[in-house]
Amino acid sequence: MLEILHSPALQEKLSDSCSILRYSNLLSESGKEEIGFDWGSCAWRHCGATADAQEAIAELERDFGMLVSYFK
Repeated sequence: MLEILHSPALQEKLSDSCSILRYSNLLSESGKEEIGFDWGSCAWRHCGATADAQEAIAELERDFGMLVSYFK
């Protein structure tokens, strides 16, 4: 699981995909607002799905030790 959380497929591609969607002409303004901003740059704005995904990944990394099974 830790490999997946640190993988470029999850980290970089998620960020790139959200940026592409946010600045494309394919989404309406409300769709762009839902994508939102990067976690580090949302400030007092509505952060949106991008920041939510980044925060969830960070929390999973933080709590990774709690997810280890007691049964082997």
